[in-house]
Amino acid sequence: MVEEERQTRRDTRAASRRVMLRRIFDHTALTETEFRCRYRLSNQAFQFLCEELEAKTTLRGTERMSLQHKVLCALSFYATGSYQRAVGMGKHVGQTTISKYVTEVTNALTCPDLVNSHIHFPTTTQERIDTKKKVCDSDCKIISINPKYGGATHDAFVWENSKVRQFVENLYNTGEQGWLLGDSGYPQRPWLMTPITDAAEESPEAKYNRIHGKARVLIENTFGRLKNK
Repeated sequence: MVEEERQTRRDTRAASRRVMLRRIFDHTALTETEFRCRYRLSNQAFQFLCEELEAKTTLRGTERMSLQHKVLCALSFYATGSYQRAVGMGKHVGQTTISKYVTEVTNALTCPDLVNSHIHFPTTTQERIDTKKKVCDSDCKIISINPKYGGATHDAFVWENSKVRQFVENLYNTGEQGWLLGDSGYPQRPWLMTPITDAAEESPEAKYNRIHGKARVLIENTFGRLKNK
């Protein structure tokens, strides 16, 4: 009888915690502006992200914490860089648990099935033509990413050891004409156009540099948007 009463109390406390967590993480009670401010995503993007994670990764919810709530914990951490806000939102969730959820969601987000379905370098000529149009339209669509190297690694080294460089070089060797734009930190190649150093004012080289810079500013805008997210 005593053990049954203890189990009943434990079940009651667990049920109370679940109700409290649902109330704390009730994102439907937030306006769209409040949701974007807290999580840096629109509500629609959040719903889509949860559907993708459930369909293409092993991330799952538990009786205590749903998949959606785990994602909200991670998004809050991504938005602030701190566990404190996430812990504060979930008063019945400790920092260690929040850290666990952030790790689970982060690992799921880098799952090859999910990454490859949303980030890929154009594989056909038509796709590459369309990409050129999108770049001209300043669509800021990321078509390749390489997180293998640390921040201290030089960009040119990362590029030289990337699959995209090999891919673009092979396209050039097979006769397809097209270029990527890079800053002066990259080596000049037939398929990689970089600025011309020491170009005289009003010269064709200076005009090329101006046009090159206007086109290349797109990647800086993309980095800025990515950091804001």
